[in-house]
Amino acid sequence: MNNDLIEKLIVNIKSADKMLANKDLDPKPYKKIISGYAKNFINGIKSNTSYSPIYIKKIITSIRNRIRNSISQDHISLGYIRLSKEEYKDINTQSMKRVKELNLNKKEVNLKEIDRLTLALLKSNCEEHLAYGIALASGRRITEVFISHIEDIKNSNEVMFTGQLKTRDIERFYQGYQIPLTINKEIFFEAYNRFTQSALIRDIKNKWESGIFNPDYVYSRLQLEFYKIFKGKFKISDLRAIYTTNILFKEGYFNDRKGAMEIYPRISKILGHKTDEHDAIGASFNYRDFSITNNNVIENLKEKIDYIKQFKKIEINKKMFSFLNKQVKEGKLIDISYDYDNTKVKINAKTFITFSNAMKDALHFFESEDANLLNKNSLNSTFRRILEQEYKFDIKNNGRKSIRFLDTFLRIEKRQKIKLKPLPRRKKHESYIIKNLIIPREIKSLLKELEKPNQKEKYKILRENCHMLQIILEKLLIDKEKQMDILNYDFLKKEFQKYSTKPLSIPRFKAITQVILNNIAKLRDATFVKKEDPLLFKEELLADVGFTITHKGTNKKYYREFIIETIIIPELHKMLKNKLKISKHTAYSAIFDDCLYSILIKKENIGNILQYRRLEKIFNQHIKNPKNKFSQEKFEKIKSLIKDNLKEIKNKIIFKQEYLSIYEMYEARTNYKGEEKDMHL
Repeated sequence: MNNDLIEKLIVNIKSADKMLANKDLDPKPYKKIISGYAKNFINGIKSNTSYSPIYIKKIITSIRNRIRNSISQDHISLGYIRLSKEEYKDINTQSMKRVKELNLNKKEVNLKEIDRLTLALLKSNCEEHLAYGIALASGRRITEVFISHIEDIKNSNEVMFTGQLKTRDIERFYQGYQIPLTINKEIFFEAYNRFTQSALIRDIKNKWESGIFNPDYVYSRLQLEFYKIFKGKFKISDLRAIYTTNILFKEGYFNDRKGAMEIYPRISKILGHKTDEHDAIGASFNYRDFSITNNNVIENLKEKIDYIKQFKKIEINKKMFSFLNKQVKEGKLIDISYDYDNTKVKINAKTFITFSNAMKDALHFFESEDANLLNKNSLNSTFRRILEQEYKFDIKNNGRKSIRFLDTFLRIEKRQKIKLKPLPRRKKHESYIIKNLIIPREIKSLLKELEKPNQKEKYKILRENCHMLQIILEKLLIDKEKQMDILNYDFLKKEFQKYSTKPLSIPRFKAITQVILNNIAKLRDATFVKKEDPLLFKEELLADVGFTITHKGTNKKYYREFIIETIIIPELHKMLKNKLKISKHTAYSAIFDDCLYSILIKKENIGNILQYRRLEKIFNQHIKNPKNKFSQEKFEKIKSLIKDNLKEIKNKIIFKQEYLSIYEMYEARTNYKGEEKDMHL
């Protein structure tokens, strides 16, 4: 809250009081002035969409206390600076709901484990580990960790971050802002400075500045080590949310049951979001995914920390150099075995000298600007590469010797080495299967969660929801767009305009995005091939066929026959009945069905369809009262109606993105009783 506004209100009230005391104002205009000040103040704080009702209540309580303490306990302004009874009632309801929701639909996170892990990661000398540690400590997006900049601020507990991504305002990329850290600043910057010295980081920054940067490269590089440590408990994108939860916890927000400490503005500030309502909502989504627990969340944490320690920075000392410069006589064998080896591993003097020279070259390489960070793994790969390329050593058949030599040099016992399970390979379904089969299946269950009892315009809302869910799932599951980019009010509002004449409401936006967030893990899992639940051949075939067919001549896409029969013809039928202003007349319905089927499926000539005797026969078969039999007047009415709408009828079967959703077409195929055939165009 801007304190200047509060001070201005206090000054204005005191000024009006002084004018009343000096009789420069009569009581009646005085009341109007005080009422006006109060009204403007309340409207001002209500218009700030980053303030929740609970926070507004806190501001009003604060200003009322200021007036009581600095002006008068029963000042007239207290009667105006207040919320209505209904507003107070709604706020109390929200407060209760907020407390009840605290532990619903959230992943668990143990912040003590996270702090221990962050510390271990920052002490590693592996680029991947440092990236995770920096992300957990600073809350920056993983791409920002690589290309943006963090610097120290003297005499402050916070640091300066510059390089905000995912912003429409390019100037914000160059505008720094202060952020808190979850760990000690000295430890953080010792790790951050090492991280930025890596050739890998410099290369990524250069690619970014040259406009050829690909975020997928960063994620693919990080994924393997990330899985080893977090084993599917969290995603890389969760690190930012875990940081937010950690900071809010450390700053006491979770101990605030009265709602006096407003969370949304704080989240927006530390994450660099604009503080409007929609950004605040978006910023809160990931934060709300986590609940704090003291239970063990990360399995085998000690083992994983020990694994990370193996990547510590190697400090080369004099004894190690003495080992490399060791004088050996020709023909002498040098033992490089471990204590527990059944058969001794020995190398001759020539091999020892080759290994020593290759190791010196490897160490020299890490002093150059082209090197990544020095740890056991990076040294091993560089050492073996130099042996093979520069010294023509047969690594394939003598790899054991090179490993023994390296371990002897580093004094690391093999039995102390910890290996974590790598990321299992999972095959993903082809994109056409995900689009035409997986997504419609998943939409069905999501629609049930969005369904409301006694909903008006139920079918219209259902179709709109189908389209919105389809857009979101295709972006997330096929195009692999980032969650925060897609579950964004501005983006979805723009997409919604394609399918509705009304704007996307905030409650509907929240409902759609929340149902996606609640099921995102299940949705992503559904895109992978499962041995225990394989797809039937027919399902794959139909997914490949899709729901449209392309005209070879015009290259236009048309809906398949089963869609025309089960969706389009019934909708056109309803349209014709409405235009003819009839409700339940079965004779007219029979004629409309015959005409539409003949036009759209059989492709008959319109002249042959609209013949008097043909329509008369159909009509008279469906009447009970002979007095209502077919007539020339009825024929002309039907003929005129069909011809006037013929263009619209024929255009209805041309594929339009904004018309039928993938879910509706999938359901039409599932419920179709006939034999599915292609349209022959």
